[in-house]
Amino acid sequence: MDFGILLDGAVILVENAYSHLAHLRPERKDVPNVIASAAKQVVRPILFSMSIIVAAMLPIFTLERVEGRIFRPMALTYAFALGGALLVTLTTVPALTVILLRNSKISEKEPGFLIFLRSRYLYALRWALRYPLTTRFAGLVVLGVAIALIPKLGTEFLPEMNEGDIHVTVTMPSETSLDLGAQVLRETRLSLLQFPEVVDVLTEQGHPEDGTDDEAPNQAETFVMLKPPGEWRTGRSKEQLVEAMRTKLERRPGVSYNFSQPIKDRVEESISGIRGQIVVKIYGEDLSLMQKKLEQVDTILTNTRGSRDVEVYRAGKAQHIVADINRDSTARLGVPVKEVEATLESAYGGTLATTLWEGERKVGVRVKLPSPLEGDAHAVGRLEIPAAGTRVLLSSLADVHIDAGRTQINREQGGRFLALKCNIQGRDMGSFVDEAQSKVSKLVKLPEGYYMTWGGEFENQRRAMKRLMIIVPISILVIFSLLYFAFRSALPAFVVLLDVPFATVGGVFALYFTHTVLSVSAAVGFITLFGVAVMDGVLLISYILQAQEKHGSDSQDAILQAVSQRLRPVLMTAMLASLGLLPAAMSHAIGSDTQRPFAIVIIGGLVSSTLLTMLLLPTLYELFNRWFGSGRRSQEQRA
Repeated sequence: MDFGILLDGAVILVENAYSHLAHLRPERKDVPNVIASAAKQVVRPILFSMSIIVAAMLPIFTLERVEGRIFRPMALTYAFALGGALLVTLTTVPALTVILLRNSKISEKEPGFLIFLRSRYLYALRWALRYPLTTRFAGLVVLGVAIALIPKLGTEFLPEMNEGDIHVTVTMPSETSLDLGAQVLRETRLSLLQFPEVVDVLTEQGHPEDGTDDEAPNQAETFVMLKPPGEWRTGRSKEQLVEAMRTKLERRPGVSYNFSQPIKDRVEESISGIRGQIVVKIYGEDLSLMQKKLEQVDTILTNTRGSRDVEVYRAGKAQHIVADINRDSTARLGVPVKEVEATLESAYGGTLATTLWEGERKVGVRVKLPSPLEGDAHAVGRLEIPAAGTRVLLSSLADVHIDAGRTQINREQGGRFLALKCNIQGRDMGSFVDEAQSKVSKLVKLPEGYYMTWGGEFENQRRAMKRLMIIVPISILVIFSLLYFAFRSALPAFVVLLDVPFATVGGVFALYFTHTVLSVSAAVGFITLFGVAVMDGVLLISYILQAQEKHGSDSQDAILQAVSQRLRPVLMTAMLASLGLLPAAMSHAIGSDTQRPFAIVIIGGLVSSTLLTMLLLPTLYELFNRWFGSGRRSQEQRA
């Protein structure tokens, strides 16, 4: 939350009142009237500036799913806080100004650095007005450079938030028993506890009794609780710690480890049903063919820069004993096929024979034979099947042999599918997905009836950006309407709106030089920046219009006089907004990852917006006013 923007309206009002008191030096009884007149002069731009900031946030209210849950409360808080700040600015602030300044002798003494800035600024502005084509060309060049930098920023859904702890998904071979799995997990816990940053390690094997997770017995979740970063004495970052853990654990062959974070894992699972930033699914009927194609995708992703933890999702195989019933043999011996199947089910699956009462609880009693030794097809073949007053061995009625089959067959959208999951490290998600999709489309060809889908976090990112591309233009149209009502003219409204693209220049440069990837968080920062940048434009053009109305002049002198007198409030509002977000931009505490791009964009954008507003906006207004406004009418009257 940027408290600086909340103070902008009060700063503008108090600064204008202070300036009037310094110049007019009224009697004590006339102070309220002077302050009221000063407040009336700026109340219209303040009201519309705050309204425009709220209107700029309309796209944030339309965000859905994860991004909506994160940023919509921020937008609501911002809107209500701005409304409260506006109410206080228009009511309480003038009253407090009267009380505090009524008995004070006001003399407007500007600090030396502001006098120096004003002289340098007026020199630069006179040069810009004298050479307007050069100024506008320079502005377009800066805008073009920023546009060229956007593809180099990279894209992602949301910045990876540091949750503090680590979540490791352990996948063992499909044949792993519960006892062997427990032993592997015990060794995993002991290995992780050797790191001094670790407080405790908790492992959960298989799926819980309530059925909330569908992990198989060969899968486990490992929760690694870490000490606060301030207590780490090894000098490692969290990324370096994860890499050291990965290196230590991957020495155990046959076991794969997926490093993530608890909340991040649940979010990824809610998006695609699989825990991974990128999920590739192949749909079809022939699992062997699908497995072969997915292994090709696996090879491509593994060889793509930035990929980590590439793994085919739950595609393990296990040995099992198969009894293929020979119908000729069963017919010759007079044994129904159903009898063979029922005997097999009763022998090794169990049959409910009776029930017992344990207190008030009724418990079923299941009868079955001892399970054969692992892989002992001969023991199963010796099972006796009832047949016309005698018994025959199962091996006489069926071909009993050992075969390998899948431990799990997943279905979705009415068909079978196999999935591949992949994480990304050291690279932005957008460029990785574009490169991987391009390679896969060229090298992996699916037969008719089979198709491939890509999912994961990038799916949310593209969906959110696509929605913003529709809503943001609507928001800009609303802003233009508010500007039109504020100035009662389309010309100044259009000139102020031109400040929006130049405000994005600083945000793009700030992201580029801080090596911050363009994400939904940064996009929300740009949206908020639009409203703040327009506010400065509204103030500057309002002052220019007031100077022209007062002096009845359309010359450049009126522009110079207006902007020179209002350099202080414009700089104060920009500095307040920037300083208010500076802690968020510099913070690296847990939970700050999502807000940092938001703050960086606004701070960088305010720097460029202020510079371009004070230099480029007056030249643009002078140009359009000379072509289409009162300047053209004055020329026609003189002609």
